[in-house]
Amino acid sequence: MRGSYAALVVAVTLAACASPDAPQSEPLPPPPAIASPTTTSPSGPVAAPGVSAGAPAPRQEASERGGDIVVPGGVERQVRPPTGDPRSNIERMEDIRAWDQCVTAVQAAFDSDPMSPQLEMPEDYCARSLGMAGRLAIPESRRERLRQ
Repeated sequence: MRGSYAALVVAVTLAACASPDAPQSEPLPPPPAIASPTTTSPSGPVAAPGVSAGAPAPRQEASERGGDIVVPGGVERQVRPPTGDPRSNIERMEDIRAWDQCVTAVQAAFDSDPMSPQLEMPEDYCARSLGMAGRLAIPESRRERLRQ
C-alpha cells in the first residue's frame, strides 16, 4: 500500500513539473521593488514622488467645525514663597540644599557601618544641627540675621 502511495506522489509531482502551462525556458521576473521615501543618488538623497523632502507642511488653520482646540502649555514663573518667609529664592534653595546634604551624609554614615546603632532619625539630627524645624523651614541662624 505504501509503495503505491509513494508512486502516486512521484507521478503527480512529475506531471506538475511537465505541465505545458508553465514555460521552463523563460526566467521569472524580478520581484517588484518597494519604493522608499528617499533614495540616494550621486548628487545626494532624492525624495521619492509624493514625498516632500523639506520641512513638514504647515498645519491647516481651521476646520469646518470652528477651529482646532488649543490647550495652552505651562507658564514658567517663580514659585511664591510661603507666607511670612522673607528669604529670597536663592536663600531658600541654599537652605533646602543644606538640609538634603545633611540627611544624605547621615544616611551614608549609617550605610557605611550598618552594625552601629542609629539612635535618632537623620531628619531629627539635621533639625537639631542646622536649627531647622524641617526641610522647608527657616534656619535659626538666618532668622537672627533677618531680625538685625
